Amino acid sequence: MYINGYALEVMTKTRLADLRAEAARYSDLAPLRTPRLGVWAAVRILLRRDGVRERGREIVSPRPA
Repeated sequence: MYINGYALEVMTKTRLADLRAEAARYSDLAPLRTPRLGVWAAVRILLRRDGVRERGREIVSPRPA
């Protein structure tokens, strides 16, 4: 099997240029992406907010007169 070194070099350079361009696009768009919460983080936030709501409804004993 014959492998042309020049053709292999040209293909490699082309592929590397494509990968570099894709990496540059990815890094330019990285700040625009919003981080997505995981399922457990969303549940934790939901439970924390529910707890805050429940705290305001506690029964308080009346003050002595």
